[in-house]
Amino acid sequence: MTGNIACILIHGFGGDTGEIEPLAAYLENLGYEVRRTRLAGHTGRRREMKHATHRDWIRSAEDDYLDLYSDYEKIILIGFSTGGLIAANLAANYPAAAVITISTPIYVWDFKRILANLSKGVKERSMESLKWYAYSAFSFPLASLIHFKLLLHKSKRLFSLLNCPLYVLQGLDDDTVHRKSADFIYRSSPSGNKHLDYFEPSGHVMLKGPASDEAIRKIVNFIETI
Repeated sequence: MTGNIACILIHGFGGDTGEIEPLAAYLENLGYEVRRTRLAGHTGRRREMKHATHRDWIRSAEDDYLDLYSDYEKIILIGFSTGGLIAANLAANYPAAAVITISTPIYVWDFKRILANLSKGVKERSMESLKWYAYSAFSFPLASLIHFKLLLHKSKRLFSLLNCPLYVLQGLDDDTVHRKSADFIYRSSPSGNKHLDYFEPSGHVMLKGPASDEAIRKIVNFIETI
């Protein structure tokens, strides 16, 4: 039955709901109630992002949770990247039927992978990788980067409180989030129903990359066991 289950999907730092749209649309087609949380300040305008704190980001998802809570028996929290940290914050304060993290950071930047990507770009005479890393490093306001670090520090300990079912997904070729982040999240949780899957090739934005179909299938299979 899908009628008593709602899924809240939370996108990542500096991104938008397009990062989680393939999964959101798939779940809707199956009959689940789906909320796509847009984090405060994530409008594409630098000024608005600068003035939103990590508490505002959490509140964005919290507002969606509270709006659904009285109408649905089960609420599943699904977070991509930083959205997984926000999901952990919600689950620490409210009942969650399950938490699903996708490419969620504990350890950021896999420098070995970054060097490999840059080397490949040089060999292929492509500047795309260099342009992407430069954009990632300099496009966000300093205040936002500080609040990301504050959120990461705050959230890291919360995974040890997750007793609900947990599913952790991580790309082995993710250069933004180191693969050992997934192992940390999985090992920290005391849940008796937890699963960890690695994917390759995947990239960081897993739900829009080459592993998308497989990841979505496995997420749906997990949800159907809740």
